[in-house]
Order: sequence, then C-alpha cells, then structure tokens
Amino acid sequence: MPRRPSPRPATGASKPYNRHHSFLNRRSPITELQPLNGAVRTRLKRACSRTDGVLTGSIPHRLLEEMRSTGYIAPVHAEPRDPDGPAKPLWRITLAGRLAVLTPAQRIALTEKVNDRGHFDAKVAWATLRSLVDDGLAEYRDEYGVVQPNDGDDGVRGPQFPAYRTDLGRKVADLGRRSPDDT
Repeated sequence: MPRRPSPRPATGASKPYNRHHSFLNRRSPITELQPLNGAVRTRLKRACSRTDGVLTGSIPHRLLEEMRSTGYIAPVHAEPRDPDGPAKPLWRITLAGRLAVLTPAQRIALTEKVNDRGHFDAKVAWATLRSLVDDGLAEYRDEYGVVQPNDGDDGVRGPQFPAYRTDLGRKVADLGRRSPDDT
C-alpha cells in the first residue's frame, strides 16, 4: 500500500506538517528571534556556560560587530594585555544574547513551563533541563533548597532533585515574555 503524504497546514507552507512540533509554530515574542550565525551562536553559547558571561578567545571584528549591533553583548571593562600595551576590551553576554541562544523548546520551558515558585513542569524533557542548567538558567535543588550539581539520577531510581529556574533564568524569561512593542 502506498504511503500517504503527511498533512500540510492550511497556510500552504512548503514544509511537511509535523504534529509533534506544532507548539513551536505559535506566534509569540519568544519565537520571533532572528536565527543566529553558527559562529556567533558558538561564541555566545560558550559565554553562557561561564559564570561571569565573558566572551573568551580571539573573536573576529565582524562577529563582534554583529553581536554588539544586535545587543547580544556589551562591553565590561578593559583588561591590559601587557604593562606597555593598550587595554583589550572585554565583552559580556547580555540577557538578549542568552535568550537568543536558547532553542525553541528551551525558551518555552523557561517562560511557560514554570510555576510561580520557579519549579519546572514534570513534562519538560531532561535534556532541555540539563542544557538550561549548563547555561546557568536553572538549577537542581533538594528538599531543603540546597543546590545540587545534578538531578541525582543514579540510573536506577530516576531523578531525585527537581529543577528550579534561577534568578538569571527569571530575568531571561521576563525578557522573552515581552512583546516586540514593549521594547
């Protein structure tokens, strides 16, 4: 029996409709971000994983200008290269930059799948939570509120510690909830 083509959305889009990812097709401020250049995304993602958020390594001027013009990075201060040479400027990732590197699933988890206390919904995938933890936007806590390095999964009992949104994660989520007219 021949295979039937997948149904297409009524809008006449050329891509096949995937019912599992229909939540990503919603029109909201968090899905209106421009796609990132691969090199820009790599540099910003690396800065997200650092506690101070500073971009490291030598970065081409074109990439620095692209990230600065979009508001994804901001200057911090200058660091002297050597006692006699000029100061080298340091750049730190902004909240908008942290929002830009998130995948659609991460954005939705951070903005919509969290209760008032900052606890993530049980239906958020562990891979999504792990990447939010790696970026400093979420953390695992035990029943006493003590931050844990991981979810406590030993491969037998499953996750022992629930994930909560950090203060930084709340700030990024607040930025993601704003409509384009608010900015």
